[in-house]
Amino acid sequence: TYFVWFPSPRRPTLEQVCAAIAPLDARYQLTHPEADAQGHLESLTIVSPEDRAALEIDYAEGEDVLIEAASAAEQIRPDDGVDPALRAALPHCDARLEIMHFEQTGDSDEDNDELDEEFDPSTLLRVLDVLARLTQGVSLESI
Repeated sequence: TYFVWFPSPRRPTLEQVCAAIAPLDARYQLTHPEADAQGHLESLTIVSPEDRAALEIDYAEGEDVLIEAASAAEQIRPDDGVDPALRAALPHCDARLEIMHFEQTGDSDEDNDELDEEFDPSTLLRVLDVLARLTQGVSLESI
């Protein structure tokens, strides 16, 4: 699980997210889109069959997220490679996108060995980058 942390006023609309992700790869299938009454992203699933991957993106905000962001900032070590300015911004982030990464598996060990060779994490990395830029947020793996 990965997160993109940001201040809630930077919450993107579903339309903005879809417009930013769609050009990344024509193979991406955007499914189960959900927005609030103002059109802001609530959730979205991205499927990349050729990469044998799917991403589920969910939005959360509020006091609990602010507490989790502050805790995440405290857990970052200097050798983690996180920009100090981004680390300093984390405790002020009251919103986040949670990106859960799923990969397709086979029915047998032989199928799984074949899938392991073909699995490509680039879908996750590309989408994380786009979401972080779109929200001007901080992307982190679950700490």
